[in-house]
Amino acid sequence: MKYIYTKEYLIQKLQQKAKELGRTPTTKDMRKPYPSPKRYYQQYNSWDEAIIDAGLELNNRYGYLKNNKRNSGEIYGKEKMIKILINKSKELNRIPSYSDNMRPCVKTYINKFGSWNKALFEAGLIEESEVESYKGYHLSSGKKIKESRKK
Repeated sequence: MKYIYTKEYLIQKLQQKAKELGRTPTTKDMRKPYPSPKRYYQQYNSWDEAIIDAGLELNNRYGYLKNNKRNSGEIYGKEKMIKILINKSKELNRIPSYSDNMRPCVKTYINKFGSWNKALFEAGLIEESEVESYKGYHLSSGKKIKESRKK
């Protein structure tokens, strides 16, 4: 027998599970006695859309919403992302690179600013003239940072 739950019921269950966990549930968290993620996809275009409808914070910063449009950059505003970049550069004593474990990740910066280098420029970490050519250098020694392999 196939059950189709109402959006209101699904939201109530999501909020209940979030309260139980003390955080936003993931699809893996939603097992019996809760409706399975499959039931949410019957009512929503994505898991993230259901999470947003429930008024919860997204777990996945790269979630997809209607029409497969990326949702990245919406959790992190430009100002917050710039502060994170500046703090990361101080922590590393160099300009952050692709290979650094960033949160939000490099892809989020690229989606929000147009490119990684443009994000570095907006944060004041590189000059405007370097936006097109910057490859990464250590702040104190000036030695080149190895670029991660492009996949």
